Amino acid sequence: MAIKYSNNKNRFVIDSYGKYFHDQRINNLFYEKKIRFTPPNEFNDPLEFKPTLKGNNLHDFYIFQGRPYPSKASMIREGIIGFLSEYYGVLSLTKVPDSFYMWSMYANGHKGFFVVLKEDFNLQSSLIDDEIHWPIKKVNYTNNYCLNIEGDFVDLNYADNLLRSNFDKIVFAKIKRWMNEKEYRMARLLKKVENKSERSLFDFDLNYISDIVFGSSMSIENKFRIIEKCEGINVKFYQASIAQDAKDYEKKLGKIFIWKIPEDVSWKNLKWADASHFCSDLEILKGKEIPILKLEDLPYSPERVVLRK
Repeated sequence: MAIKYSNNKNRFVIDSYGKYFHDQRINNLFYEKKIRFTPPNEFNDPLEFKPTLKGNNLHDFYIFQGRPYPSKASMIREGIIGFLSEYYGVLSLTKVPDSFYMWSMYANGHKGFFVVLKEDFNLQSSLIDDEIHWPIKKVNYTNNYCLNIEGDFVDLNYADNLLRSNFDKIVFAKIKRWMNEKEYRMARLLKKVENKSERSLFDFDLNYISDIVFGSSMSIENKFRIIEKCEGINVKFYQASIAQDAKDYEKKLGKIFIWKIPEDVSWKNLKWADASHFCSDLEILKGKEIPILKLEDLPYSPERVVLRK
């Protein structure tokens, strides 16, 4: 089982790699069968891939005829991010499927979905270049995300050379404020095509998906769209639910529960299960479990509810 509950840490874990998706990516992934490697200059955090630079007089800026010009540090940093974004794309992955924050940030406010990828997904032919296997690496979280710059002269190739000699320190490192994301990354060269929107999209075989988790606020229509495109593929489907605490505060966000959708239940019978049914109170843990034999046994089943005029 790819997704399992860990009693020790009271969390859900996966045994390979997963990725959060915006619901607008349904067409890309399931209809066009493409996966996107994001150029670094398109990441949400404007500080990504921009380590602090340390060195003599790096941050002095220049004035010519009353007009300010950037410091050497600014030019180097822009050169690094520019070179990276011109040639490389990054696929962000994680082993944490139950992060309230990441569901909010990367899955369009819980309207998106989470995909569990098979461990060898990066070895499919469409993601390999001339037998080069782009590795998946764990992100190093550090309080010292910086590079030391030596020398006073910075030519046009300086940023490129600095990136090449410090690639892992720049691409696979983040400051510790993001450590709860437990991120892994796959960085690879973008395609050499004129259309920039096509450079970051790569063919993806859906058979390399093992599990899909629907966000707590995902529409039933989008769930049907994904399920339809996964017919004939051995994919297990899960539903994420939010249990909120009456004492909720910033560092204690709603708890995400993930439950497997039974394979023998017709999806037509789940049309009633819209997004509002997957937000509840943490008090549910104190409730009594009542087994039922059929959906009609639910106290709010249409067959049992008497409508009053």
